[in-house]
This record gives sequence, C-alpha cells and structure tokens, in this order.
Amino acid sequence: MEFYIATIFVKPGFEDQVAAYHKSMQDEMSGVPGFIGREVYQADNGRLMDEAKKIYTEEEIKQNAEDHHTPSTHFVMIEKWESADARMKFVKSVASEKKHEIIPYLLPDHTHEFYSQIAKS
Repeated sequence: MEFYIATIFVKPGFEDQVAAYHKSMQDEMSGVPGFIGREVYQADNGRLMDEAKKIYTEEEIKQNAEDHHTPSTHFVMIEKWESADARMKFVKSVASEKKHEIIPYLLPDHTHEFYSQIAKS
C-alpha cells in the first residue's frame, strides 16, 4: 500500500470552496482502479492558541512565539493507494482537469509526496 499526503494552504475566505472541491472528489475517486481510501482535514484556525491560553501564561506563550505566517487555512489530504502507479494514472486522467478549479484559492506553499509509514498505534 502507498500513502500519498498533500498539504495545502488556502487563502482566507476560500475555505468553503476548497472543502467543497475535496468533498466532490470523493465520488469521482470511488471505483478508481487501485484507490483504497482518502481522508481530508481542515485546520480549526486559532483553536490551538485558544487551548494553549487555558494552561499557559501570556509570558510563557510569548517565550515560545512562532514566526509570523501568511494568513491561511491549512488542509491535509491523506490517500491510500495500491501502488504509486495507480495514483499517478488517476492524476493524469481525472484529477488533472479538476485541480484547476481550486488553484486560484491556494497559496504557493504546499507539499505532496508518497510516504512510508514508520509507526502506527
């Protein structure tokens, strides 16, 4: 089994369009040769900081402050395929036409690669 993982950053205000795109792909992917499954996650912006403020003081938070980032919403997509070849054939056929629908909503920062599982609980 192959794991394909992509992370994307979405421009503020376009989260619903990107979420709808990924939901629409679910139907198109079922029945694709070699496709096993897919999960897509959307960040709950600000939630981590809200939780941190419950247990850390403002001083402690300032000591561990992160660099400023371009405002965005982070999405993570995890797909399972029988083979990398099956995933690439899917991209070449169905996904290559559909992906242009969301490109205007994305920031240039992204990752996508096949991964090897090193731990599981």
